[in-house]
Amino acid sequence: EPSTSQLEPINSADAWHMNARSARQWRLLTWSVIVCLGVLKLFFPLEGDQALFLSYAKGMDQGQRLYVDLWDNKQPGIFWFYLAAGNTFGFTAIGLHVLEWLWLACTALMLRQAASAAFISAWVVELVPLFTIGLYYWCAWSWFMTQIEILVAMPLAGCLLASAIGSRHPERAPWMHAAFGACAAVVVAFKLVLVVVPIALWLVWVGYSLASRPQRVSSALRGMLLPALLGAAVPLALAALHFVRNGSWNEFVREIGRAHV
Repeated sequence: EPSTSQLEPINSADAWHMNARSARQWRLLTWSVIVCLGVLKLFFPLEGDQALFLSYAKGMDQGQRLYVDLWDNKQPGIFWFYLAAGNTFGFTAIGLHVLEWLWLACTALMLRQAASAAFISAWVVELVPLFTIGLYYWCAWSWFMTQIEILVAMPLAGCLLASAIGSRHPERAPWMHAAFGACAAVVVAFKLVLVVVPIALWLVWVGYSLASRPQRVSSALRGMLLPALLGAAVPLALAALHFVRNGSWNEFVREIGRAHV
């Protein structure tokens, strides 16, 4: 017959330490996988889209203007990313993949923090990067790497993190709505049609806020919508100013409009 001590339940302090140890182990596993896979993928060659984007980035570095000297109907975010990679780590496949890894590592951290802010169990929080960015690195081959659809994950993660923090800490909500708007603007800079994702997420956040804290809808929307619009206006205005200053505004509007009409 088991002794009394064997039947005693684990107290809350012991359970917390067990959960903390488990979380540390999962964190080590998660980041070991992401680092190892990221290093292996550094040496993957560029395919058609990536090679084209990199050649455009080289042209931009040499003074050529996007939508004037270099034609494409994609939003400018992808070309700016490749330009930043070239200027920072070199206009090579390895240089590009280094910036991609850093970009996605930040994305993983933002997703982890968003999960943590949502009161998810500690060890589950540590698995979030593994089953998002780690899974991408496991599955992605040359053709799928450094494409718009994966790079846009970072501003989308920023939207998710801002909504999670704003929901948990209502006193920070105005600043989080502004941060949400800025991240949504970055999404637009990469791919306009994907703006429906942050819009849908923002509407869910607004609905949750109205349901959890009864208030006048009109005043609540002003307190949420205005900061979000101001946050989005700053990066969009800077982008517009860039095209106005280099004399390519008309071409930019024409090509982007033609691609989405």
